[in-house]
Amino acid sequence: MRSRIQPNTDEADTIRHQVTNILCTSKPPKSNLHKEEQKALHALKNDSNIIILPADKGNATVVMDRKDYETKLTDLLQDSTYKPINMDPTTYLEKITKKKIITSNISKEIQLKIIPREKSSKCPKLYGLPKIHKEGIPLRPIFSSIGAPLKTWPNT
Repeated sequence: MRSRIQPNTDEADTIRHQVTNILCTSKPPKSNLHKEEQKALHALKNDSNIIILPADKGNATVVMDRKDYETKLTDLLQDSTYKPINMDPTTYLEKITKKKIITSNISKEIQLKIIPREKSSKCPKLYGLPKIHKEGIPLRPIFSSIGAPLKTWPNT
């Protein structure tokens, strides 16, 4: 629902200018880390043998051995829940999704928002979040649908 109050454009421009000015002139806060801590963080970030991830729960950060992470992720895929496929179905799903949306009773305005863009869709990505509250720290599988053909469909 749109607001019935009409904004004063001069006042809105003034506020917009002030906010822009504050954002452009403000300095980032000083780090609360010592130089040794900053060096250690930089070394961790650049070490290709480790991976830094958010935990599944608890608002924590987890530093894992990359090989251990990849092994746990591979073990997840060995489960009978998942099966290998011979080709990437993304383009096919994109075409089918577009066809279903166009032939549906959805208004044209909403259709334009949810129809996947041709050749812009990406295959969903799999990653795992460590469950640090469980024995053996298993991974919780996450399928990121950002850019996937069906990404906008369930949210509408």
